[in-house]
Amino acid sequence: MQKEKFIQFLEKFAPKNLAEDWDNVGFLLGKREGEVKRVYLCLDVDSFAVKRAIEEGCDFILSHHPFIFKGLKSVTEENVQGKKIIALIENKISVFSMHTNFDSVEKGMAELVAEILGWKKEGVIEAVNPSESGAEQGIGFFTHLEKELSCEELANYVKESCKLPYIEY
Repeated sequence: MQKEKFIQFLEKFAPKNLAEDWDNVGFLLGKREGEVKRVYLCLDVDSFAVKRAIEEGCDFILSHHPFIFKGLKSVTEENVQGKKIIALIENKISVFSMHTNFDSVEKGMAELVAEILGWKKEGVIEAVNPSESGAEQGIGFFTHLEKELSCEELANYVKESCKLPYIEY
């Protein structure tokens, strides 16, 4: 698939206008031209993700959290952020991040979590622009549970439902 078409699809799926003002989402690194052959999907563009993307022969990273967040003062091998950026550029790996816009979009993070937990999303915590379908969009969601749960019971339910090795609460 052409990278420009893939980027357009991602921008249409989770538009920037759904992101919080403080967030830095979208196409963050690379060139728009060329072909996307292999995508590495991750939560954070940390050193492990960059290393794995290189090892797996990926040319595109799609992350939830943006790895360029505040202004950069330098891009050198003298710090972790600089090392990651240099490695990504040298390996011709582009980066696209969908954070609070993916949290807010219809069929995004909140609905995925609700589905995994077997809960019905009844509304959003912080509303943003309405979708084309008229569905309320926003960050987070609320639901009503059939029975009251303690914090420990809820944590264990989330851990088991999401097949997590551990959970902190």
